[in-house]
Amino acid sequence: MICEATFHSKDQEKAIKAMHMSAKDAAFIANNANVKKLILTHFSQRYKTIEEIEDDARDYFPNVHFARDLQKFKVE
Repeated sequence: MICEATFHSKDQEKAIKAMHMSAKDAAFIANNANVKKLILTHFSQRYKTIEEIEDDARDYFPNVHFARDLQKFKVE
């Protein structure tokens, strides 16, 4: 599953106001959809590293990766 995760869950209120999802939201959807892999994209520049977002999602869904520009993923 490829999903936007603009915000960290600590900024959930900002995510709601901006009509975007947090990494936690994306992870919950992945869990409920029984997907094998979650690929996150569309991150806010407010965070110093993208790993903050990835780690946040990984607290709720184990197989998380983040997409970098022009990166390719195998769809299975």
